[in-house]
Amino acid sequence: MANTLLQEILTEREYQKEMWGGPEKDACQNSPADFVLYINKYATSWFKGGLPPHDTEGFRKTMIKVATLAVAAIEAYDYKENHDG
Repeated sequence: MANTLLQEILTEREYQKEMWGGPEKDACQNSPADFVLYINKYATSWFKGGLPPHDTEGFRKTMIKVATLAVAAIEAYDYKENHDG
């Protein structure tokens, strides 16, 4: 199961790279704060309110995007750290 999950994240990351570029572009266009905002937006987009959350439609798909954004943030950070200076 873990391999399938990781493959889903890798597939989503490849999609993101095709759509918006990879770490080089991310590092130039997005700060760490930007990534935190993106992750927060996606992480909470499925939640319609109420405790406990009763509407969990789309939760898994949303969390794949959150995980993928975290990967993108780390890739951009590493790229910037290795190419600044």
